[in-house]
Amino acid sequence: MINRLSTLACALLGAGLCLTVAPPASAQQSHGRNFEYRSQVGAWTIRPIYQSGRFSRCAADLRGSSGVLRFAYFPNGNYYLSWPSTTGGVTDPSLTMLYFDRGYRVMRMSNRSNRPSIQLDSTMIDNLFRANETIGVQQNMIRRDWPLYGQDMTDVFVEMENCTHKYAS
Repeated sequence: MINRLSTLACALLGAGLCLTVAPPASAQQSHGRNFEYRSQVGAWTIRPIYQSGRFSRCAADLRGSSGVLRFAYFPNGNYYLSWPSTTGGVTDPSLTMLYFDRGYRVMRMSNRSNRPSIQLDSTMIDNLFRANETIGVQQNMIRRDWPLYGQDMTDVFVEMENCTHKYAS
């Protein structure tokens, strides 16, 4: 908007009297680093993640009322899924159910942090590629769902891989 106004003013006043005005730059931080890359695929935001000042992985985040559902793709080819932690009384807090449009899968988490995560195998990834309605996670008897709004998950994963290949090289 500012550039359009300055262009219009230059046209009215004559090109020799004008300077181009640019809005102030702002930087977004991710683990202390500026985003060089950020893209949207539907409601998903794809971005690089740095740890200790070095590129670690690219993530696809979906924000919703249940918090942020995050897929991550690492340079070694591994995919992970993470979600906000839940509380509740269950015998084994590492036991988790992942729901897709057409079924579910029971698995064990890879850690017990504030942001639990699981590594995705090829069967889960294939199921995700076919999902376009909802992804849900049940942990500690609490189920959280994230609507996909018809988004083709293949596009999300391809963009996440493109991001990772760009920064891993």
